[in-house]
Amino acid sequence: VDGKEYDSKACYEKAVNYDPTLASAWAYLGIAGGGTVDGQKYDRKACCEKALQLDPSIAEAWRGLGIEGGGVVDGMENDQTLCFEKALYFDPTNYLAWSGLGEAGGGVVDGKEYDSKACIEKALHLDPKFAMVWIALGEVGGGVVDGKEY
Repeated sequence: VDGKEYDSKACYEKAVNYDPTLASAWAYLGIAGGGTVDGQKYDRKACCEKALQLDPSIAEAWRGLGIEGGGVVDGMENDQTLCFEKALYFDPTNYLAWSGLGEAGGGVVDGKEYDSKACIEKALHLDPKFAMVWIALGEVGGGVVDGKEY
């Protein structure tokens, strides 16, 4: 734009600066690690909390908050596990949230209990090329992905 190249984070900062009520822009800025809006610095956690204050249905914002270990949304404390569970409530195909829930020790999704291994297996079912999760599956002693034992 006007001869200047913008990376992803700079684009998200521009979007939030132009429309600070745009929840999805806050969420993406959070996932990108945070940034500066109207001269004020926001870390990942603050961006995700802001996104969820504006729209509590954004799965990526819940996942970002989970990465940060949890946070407060609308006065309610959400621990890491609950953040990943909420991300999966809004987007049950989010393989990154399944991986995060697995790393957090598992949780309840759609009324079903998943242990760490089951979450990892689910993440790999959704994205079998997710290399870091293959390592996680190895760390829990292997498992079954799409009917095949590893």
